[in-house]
Formats: sequence, C-alpha cells, structure tokens
Amino acid sequence: MELQDIINKIDIWQEWHDNYCYFVPKFIESAKSCENWKDWNKDLFHEFFERGGDQCVSSLQQGYFTKEEQFKIKEDWNELAPMLKNIAESQDEPLWDIYDKIKSFLRERTNQDRKAATNRLIASLQPNLLCTIVQESCLKETFNRMRDAGLKDVPEFDSYSWFKSSYLLLAYFKDKLKSYSAYDICTYPWQVREYLIYLSKKQIHCMENIQSYINLLKANKNLVLTGAPGTGKTYLAKEIAKAMDAEVEFVQFHPSYDYTDFVEGLRPIKGSNNQIFFERKDGEFKKFCKEAIINKPVDNDEFQSYWIEYLLTIPSQITISGIFNIYLSRNKELTRLDINDIRYFESEHIHSNSYTYSCDDLKRIYDKSYSPEDFGGNAYFIRYGEIIISDMEKTIGLPSKHSCSGGAYVFIIDEINRGELSKIFGELFYAIDPGYRGEKGKVKTQYQNLINKDDVFVDGFFVPENVYILATMNDIDRSVESMDFALRRRFAWKEIKSEDRLEMLSEKLDHEICEKAKRVMKALNEEISKTRGLGSAYQIGPAYFLKLDKEHYNGDFTALWDMHIEILLKEYLRGYSNTDAKVEEFKNVYFESLNGITVDVAD
Repeated sequence: MELQDIINKIDIWQEWHDNYCYFVPKFIESAKSCENWKDWNKDLFHEFFERGGDQCVSSLQQGYFTKEEQFKIKEDWNELAPMLKNIAESQDEPLWDIYDKIKSFLRERTNQDRKAATNRLIASLQPNLLCTIVQESCLKETFNRMRDAGLKDVPEFDSYSWFKSSYLLLAYFKDKLKSYSAYDICTYPWQVREYLIYLSKKQIHCMENIQSYINLLKANKNLVLTGAPGTGKTYLAKEIAKAMDAEVEFVQFHPSYDYTDFVEGLRPIKGSNNQIFFERKDGEFKKFCKEAIINKPVDNDEFQSYWIEYLLTIPSQITISGIFNIYLSRNKELTRLDINDIRYFESEHIHSNSYTYSCDDLKRIYDKSYSPEDFGGNAYFIRYGEIIISDMEKTIGLPSKHSCSGGAYVFIIDEINRGELSKIFGELFYAIDPGYRGEKGKVKTQYQNLINKDDVFVDGFFVPENVYILATMNDIDRSVESMDFALRRRFAWKEIKSEDRLEMLSEKLDHEICEKAKRVMKALNEEISKTRGLGSAYQIGPAYFLKLDKEHYNGDFTALWDMHIEILLKEYLRGYSNTDAKVEEFKNVYFESLNGITVDVAD
C-alpha cells in the first residue's frame, strides 16, 4: 500500500479543513505583529486560546487550556509573545530551543502539563513543519498504524520529543505528496490516522465474519462455499485458511481430474536403458494428509515439557524493540510465569503492565485456540504471550508455530462440482465423513498392496483429524446435478451472497468509484432477482467490479459493461425469446443507477 492510495480513499472533512486554512494564516500574522494579547482579533484569539475541547479549530478534540490557566498565561503574555513571533517568522526551519522554552513557560502556568494544548499552539504557527496530531499518544499510534498498513519508509517515532516526531511525520507526507499544497498536506496525517482506524475496525469486523466460517469448518470438517459468480468464494476460502494459520493445498476440479490425481495411481517412470515402467504415486490429497501426520503439532504433554525446561532456564529479562523491557520470574513449583513490563518514556521509567501465565495459557496462545473475548479480551496479554513463545522457540527449540501450522491443514477444492466426484473420491466417501476422521475411518485404497512398509498409510488410508476440506461451487454451473447425495451430506453448505462481500470493493477501489460500484451492483442484482428464470443465483458479484481499479478500467463503467457485464447477462438469457430487449432493460438500470437515478423496469 502507498500513501497516495490512502489519500485517494479518504473522504475529506471539508468543513474543518476550510476553517483551518482560513484561521491559521491569520493566526500566524497576528503572532508576528501583536505584542499584547488584547491587540489580537477577538474572534481569532478566542478560536485558538479560549475555546474548549473539540471546539478549537486546530484541536481535533485534543486539548485546551482552562479559564484559570488562560488568565495566568495572559498575565505574562509579554514573555510569550516574542517566542510566538520567532516561530511564526520561521516557516521553513524548526526552532527546537524555542519549542522547549514555550513548553516550560506554559507548564509553569498550568495546573497540569498541558502537552496537547501546548503542541497545538506551536503547530498552528508552523503548518509547513508540524502536523495537527497534537496528542502524543495519537501521534505515536499514527506512526504504528501507518507501518502496520505496509506503508514504506515510515520514520521512527521519537519518544523523547513530540516536536521532532511531528516534524518527521509531516516531512514524510511532504515527500510522498509533492503535488499537494502545504495546508492540504498539514491536515492529512490526522485524516490518514482516522482512515486507518476505520480500516482496522473493518478488518476486525471481517475477522469476526471469517471466524464464523472457521467455526463452521471446524465443526463440520468439510465445507462448501456456494453462491453466484464473482462473490469472491475462492478468495474467501484462502482468507479462511490464512486466518487459521494453516498449511494449504489448492486444487481445481475439472472433467479430466480423477482418482489418480486426488488419491493415488500408477504413473509412468523412465528407468535404466530408457525403459518405461509404472510406479504407484500418491495423489495431491493423500500427500497432503501424510504431511499433516508427519508435521503434527505439539500436544499438551510435549508442551508441558518445553514449559518446565524454559522455566528452569528462564532469562531475567527480554528487550523488545529497544523501547521497553520485559522482566520474567517464576514460582518454585514451576506452575506460574510472571511478566513485568517496564517502559522508558521521556527519560522516565514507567511500570506499565504485569501479567501471570500458566502453562495452559501459553499453550492456548501457541495453538491460537482462543476467541477474542478470552483472557478478559486483553490483547496485551496475548501479545506478551506470543513474545514468550517466540523466546521459547529461540532458546529451547520449541517447534515454530509456523512449522506445525497450529495443527490446521486446509485442502481447498475450487469448483468442486466440475469434477466427476464419485470417480475422484472413490472409497474416500467413507474416510472424509466428519464422524470417521482419524484411524477409525481407515480404508483400503485401490493400490493398497503396492504401498511400502515404511509408509504411514501401510495399514490403510485415513484422513487426519486436523485436515479440513474447504470447497467452492457456483450455483448456476450446469454440472451441479452430478454431485452425489452421499457426498453432499458429508459437507456443510454456506451460501455466499453478493452483499456479503462488499469489502472487496472498498479494499481495491477509490472511495467515489467504490460507492458508485455498490450502487450499480445493488440495482442490477435487484433487477436480476426479479427476472423470471434467473433469481438470486444469477446475481453479479463484486469481483466483476474490481475491474474498475486503476490497473484495468480506472473507473470506466462503460468499459466494464461492454467487456464483461453485458456478455455475462446475454449468456444468462440465452434461449429467452426477448433476450435483446431484456439486456437493454438491464443496461438502463446499470447506467441510470450509476447516475443516482432509480429506474422501475417492468417484469
């Protein structure tokens, strides 16, 4: 992700932006010319010094001076005015010493250290050098969110100086957005922060949604995602497997795919003297199941052994990112691990957090077998637990979470109904049944007599408990009728609707194009659902509208209609007596909804 991509998606807070651009230049000029606070324009002075909370034009809900503090500052304005003037006259160079002097001046005249109000005052005088995020915790959060979003070259936050961090952040924005005006750039950091918070909340919502699919898959072992074309079923399947931290194998069924590809079969091998002979080879699914057995996760007893070994050799402290230290201790019974978190902030040691872990706590974090509300919903408890597990991997050789995949192995079958399923699965109909997973579901395969003695399936093939089958299927595929009822009952089925996957659009498209795409898709799908012979199974999914991104049609809805949507609808309506007329009705709905006009079309 690039910074410009985020800027393109931001819905500008225009009223605040316009007020800022109007008042700040006047504020700078007043600081240059007014020696006494009474010489200021009354409304302007009130705007920057006397309004409270979120009413300040440049505060963004981030701090103000109380009336008592304002009175003390006004009493000694003659000391403050020259410093404000120096800053106002230096629009190209930061004045670190002056910043600190103003900071000391205001701290002496306030009941609390009004850091945000002080930062806001100085930042309003140098919009070309300092950004509007004046709350120190918000500024640090912005650095972290930008880095977590994958933005490149984000500078390091300076925990000793808000001024230097603010300067670095604005310099970053100026470098990446060279074509923008200084006042636009100055207002963007806060808006980028707001957007990234929104994005984070949306991702949490998406993760909660994905968790529901994970729960369904884990409960049933086999799951089919079915729905209209373009609803992102394949992408969703991969996201589900990714969220499970699973090992993944992906295959796509087609009419030529058979048992030898999936389970096992005889394959030609060239031997000595160029002779050709046949050798039994595992198919994709059987190889995958074998890997799941060989790379099985650490069980409870094994983890208990690693736990005891770690506590007996526990280090006194672990340093994290050079910013704070985690101090470790244990009890004599080796049943408890205590963590104390000491942070170093602005030349002071701050005792931030302390947590206590049992072996079971760390095992659940290691396995990722917890829900968001577990551990009191404390994300820090989980984060520090992950740090300890990482240290256990480094110091005592605990198998990496990635190497054992959290125990989950997900076999994704794309377009499952396009294959001849009885031919592909063979005797595995029994073995894949959720009630017969593991060795109790062991079956003899067609080439059982050719399996080597050292093979894990020498006594018969079975599907391990930690293997999940996740398949996708289009409802309107004409070969759907070929799916056996015996196989159908061994899968759970989840319909994916077009409106379920709208986040696909907001992730890829600029804000304005995204909103238009949602509007067009909704109107078109409503008309498709009302059309006799079609219905919701023929709706058009958001994946089709992703072609509106910059790499393809760059917001050109006409090109999308001509090259994709119209052709698809004609295919849907093949055999209708009035195909051309109906396609024309769909076209009217498409383009009228694009322009924000509601159209009623007769059935």
